[in-house]
Amino acid sequence: MAITDITNHYLLVAVQSGLVGLLAFCGMLVVAVRDLLRMVKTARDPWVVAVAWALFSGLAGLMVVFMSVSLFGQPVSLFYGFLGITASLIQWQRTLAPVTVRAVRRAGRGRRSKEVVLGWQSAGESRRVRHV
Repeated sequence: MAITDITNHYLLVAVQSGLVGLLAFCGMLVVAVRDLLRMVKTARDPWVVAVAWALFSGLAGLMVVFMSVSLFGQPVSLFYGFLGITASLIQWQRTLAPVTVRAVRRAGRGRRSKEVVLGWQSAGESRRVRHV
């Protein structure tokens, strides 16, 4: 039995998962890139913009490298971990970032509000922290 090495990750995904798997893989990459670019345009926090650009750059580089190298072993886990970090940042931007922005605006207006929602809390949580 001969060992063969497919040197194109897209082709490897197509061979292992078929056309449906290839379409799902490419769709996952396209959605991640689209959401990262949308986050760069809409985010107000410069830290979030910088992290989104870094994740976009890494993902774009991997998409180009996939044309000449197929992932195997540990890099596969790192790639899906990278996509997980991207998805969690996108989800954080959609849910918790507006709450954080409201809390900062409320605290910065000079009014002494009694309660401020922290960035790691969701808007519906009943736990609130006293503003000192």
